Amino acid sequence: MNSTIKKITMVGLGVAMVGTILGTTLVASAQSSGGSTPAPNQGGGAQGQQQRQERPGRPGDDNRPKIAFENQLGGERRYKDADGKVHTVATIPGAVVSVSGSTVVVKPNDGSANKSFTFTTTDNQRLAGHITSLKEGDKVVVRTLDGAAKSIHKAPQRPSADEIKERVDKAKERADEMRKKMEERRSNRGNSGATNTGTNV
Repeated sequence: MNSTIKKITMVGLGVAMVGTILGTTLVASAQSSGGSTPAPNQGGGAQGQQQRQERPGRPGDDNRPKIAFENQLGGERRYKDADGKVHTVATIPGAVVSVSGSTVVVKPNDGSANKSFTFTTTDNQRLAGHITSLKEGDKVVVRTLDGAAKSIHKAPQRPSADEIKERVDKAKERADEMRKKMEERRSNRGNSGATNTGTNV
C-alpha cells in the first residue's frame, strides 16, 4: 500500500516539473521573439482615459443645445396606426394672446399669424382648470392631432422684476417673524428660569 502511494506521488511530481519547464520555455521564447503579454487595461491609465474621451457621447441633456423658448419653433411628427392610417402630431410653442372659455389664441414663435385653438373640456376638468389659469403673455406649447387641439402646457415662466421683489419681501417678512418668535421663546425661558430659582430659595 505504501509503495503504491509513493509511486503515485512520484508520478505527480514528475508531471508538475514537466509543466513548469514547458511554461518557462514558452515565456522565454515569447520574450526572445519580441512578443510581450499586454497588461490588462483597468481604465485608470492614460490609454483608458483616452478611450473614454474618444467614446461617442450618448443622447442626453449634455449633448443638446440650450435653446431659449422664444427660439423654439415647434414641428410635426407623422405616424401610421394599426389600420394603416397616417396621423400628424404637431407642437406649436408661442405666447397666449387671449383666452375665452375653452378657446385659446396663441401667437406662434415662428412669426406666423395668430392661431386659435378650441379644446374639448367637457370630460376633462383638469384641462378646463388649466385653461382658466392662463393669462395673456404666458408661454405655452400646444399639441394637436390631425389639426385638432389636444393639450396645452405652460412653459417655464421667468418671473418679472416685480415678482422677484415681491418674493424677496415675503421671504424677509417670514424671516422677521421667525426671529421674533425665537426671541420670545428665549425670553420666556429666561423668565421661567428666574421664577423657578426664586421659588426654590
